[in-house]
Amino acid sequence: MSDRTQHLSGAAMAAAAGFALVAACLLSCAGPIRSLTRPVRAESGLTKASLPQNLSGNFSVAGPVEQYVPGDLWKKIDGAADSFLAYGFRRLLAGAFARPGASLPEIEVSIFEMDSDLNALGIYLQEKSEETGKVAVGWEGYRSAQGLFFHKGPCYVKIVDLSSDGSLGAVANDLARRIDASIRVERAAVAEMNAFPKEGLIADSILYEHRDAMGHGFLQRVFRADYDIGDKRATLFFTRQPNANQQSRDRQGAEEATKTLMAKYRDYGKEFGQIGRDWQDGDLHLLSIRAFNNPELVFVRGDVFGGIVGCDDEAAAIKLIRALLANLDRP
Repeated sequence: MSDRTQHLSGAAMAAAAGFALVAACLLSCAGPIRSLTRPVRAESGLTKASLPQNLSGNFSVAGPVEQYVPGDLWKKIDGAADSFLAYGFRRLLAGAFARPGASLPEIEVSIFEMDSDLNALGIYLQEKSEETGKVAVGWEGYRSAQGLFFHKGPCYVKIVDLSSDGSLGAVANDLARRIDASIRVERAAVAEMNAFPKEGLIADSILYEHRDAMGHGFLQRVFRADYDIGDKRATLFFTRQPNANQQSRDRQGAEEATKTLMAKYRDYGKEFGQIGRDWQDGDLHLLSIRAFNNPELVFVRGDVFGGIVGCDDEAAAIKLIRALLANLDRP
């Protein structure tokens, strides 16, 4: 896919992101923070036996629990499998519940286990629909017209109410609590989520994109959020590069990686727009471009690459970038 096609696709994603909802708890997690920028492999400990056989309201499991792996995920969610694979999908446990005499399942549950806590968060946020209320389950959960959804550790859990009137909320709550208790993992905050400055931040706009971020095939592991700057909406994004050699903590390799990203962004600007200024402001290397008639200001500082899209006020953009970096620098 070309960068132009990816950019246009990314623009559509950016528009949709305005309606995406994200947990406020991610902005106020207490206790020591473990950064998840470099996805840490995690195990949920779940097995087929982890799904309960019976639920409140005289519900019982309807049929065998199914298990899917990357090679056959399409059999269960054809058309959506690629999105899950992009976030490091490892396996899916799927089951259904019904009352005696029911001819069809009344509740379906899908437990997607990803390869890291961060990627489970990422797919949860990407799929998140308009909620009708938050639920105290997992690390974050919400209810919508379709059912109950939450993430915890490396797991993203979908409980779908198949009743005609959506009346099975109590049963869905029971199932969610039992699955939550079965996922025994240590709570980890996402430090990068907390780094976004709060002034001007549009509520529930923070997202994590594992790959093809902002419509660019060369951008991975990107955190982004929308801001009101003046009378316009702009997107602040950044990625912190993993060390080129994580065993030796090769910071120089990470800094070279950010310079490579800057070079690729410059090429993108030349191909699809115009290059503005390319300058040094203290410890910041800054590049302004206008692509698809949209102002963009990107930066490099050490192992961090990022930028602001949609802001014509250069001074305000730099101020926001520096506030972001100050937050990232805090222990």
